[in-house]
Amino acid sequence: MTNNPADRKERFRVLLQQLNLTDNMVVQSFANAEIEKLVVEKNKKSWHFYFLLERVLPYEIFYRFSTQLRHVFHHIAQVDFSIRVMDTQISEKEVLDYWSYCVKELDGISPMLLSLLNGQVPKLKGNKLTIQARNDTEARTLKQKYGEIISTIYQNLGFPLMMIDSEIGQNESNEEYKKFIEG
Repeated sequence: MTNNPADRKERFRVLLQQLNLTDNMVVQSFANAEIEKLVVEKNKKSWHFYFLLERVLPYEIFYRFSTQLRHVFHHIAQVDFSIRVMDTQISEKEVLDYWSYCVKELDGISPMLLSLLNGQVPKLKGNKLTIQARNDTEARTLKQKYGEIISTIYQNLGFPLMMIDSEIGQNESNEEYKKFIEG
């Protein structure tokens, strides 16, 4: 790839055309976007794009883009990508919009933990994303085993480094049980 930003931006515009993503809303979301690098592994038939964007994409645009990127080139190579952004300001809404996608990217997670993650809305405070667990074992597993993985998934989508924490949640059934036991 060239070091000239104008060339990298032009390559990105050509990529959007190849992906048939040329409507105004999409094009505006990718203003000044660049392909920083493309790593091709011929023996594995894989491509890894490195994109530079102005800011984190709205989730709907991201989803269309990532789906098309993988679909259009699937007959040539397995496509993956990483996104870096210039403006690292994010909102809780953006983090939550991407939550389900990030959970789907977790490989090898137990069905019970997967169900727990899919069934909740984490909380963002500053750069800390807090996930609810049902017990101490789940809390430790989420933080120690999956915390860094979840953080890395978000970073590869252009989000800044986030610390992942877990806490034992108080759900309604726990409260009802306590009331039953206490009489």
